[in-house]
Amino acid sequence: TAFIGPGAYFRIDDFYTSDKFEKAITYLKNGSVRINIREGNYEGVGNKKYAYIIGTPLWKAKVKGTEFEIKVADDGSAKLETFSGEVEILDYDDNLIETVSAGESYESKADEQANSNLSTTDDGSGITYDFFAEQKKKKIILALEIIVGLIIVGGIYFGVRRFRK
Repeated sequence: TAFIGPGAYFRIDDFYTSDKFEKAITYLKNGSVRINIREGNYEGVGNKKYAYIIGTPLWKAKVKGTEFEIKVADDGSAKLETFSGEVEILDYDDNLIETVSAGESYESKADEQANSNLSTTDDGSGITYDFFAEQKKKKIILALEIIVGLIIVGGIYFGVRRFRK
């Protein structure tokens, strides 16, 4: 369940569901959202596992079976409050910043953290994050490695074939 505050910029970046697993990746640019993720028997579906990640301009939160609220100010400053369960705060390189348990909160200011994938919007209305920048880079590098590998294997094959004639 998600309760999105008035004027919030909240989007769903990725969603996947099956009989045993559900994954959602969302992004909160500004405003507030309160989310309750229940793990286990949910609406009679059975023992379903959930993976939920919500990004903010400064960090992302990885949650399971948790109730929490995130508020993001127009300058990108963010605050997380955990009401039940546990939330992991990660930077965009997946390094753990802090674990926030029930009854605790975490707050960060926009000028406290720098991230190479943060940029100012063209209209100056705020900051944005290329949410999948690292994944895109990794896929491009993998594709280039495969191409180089195929060229090397092809060169060896044709070199051996030519040598045998």
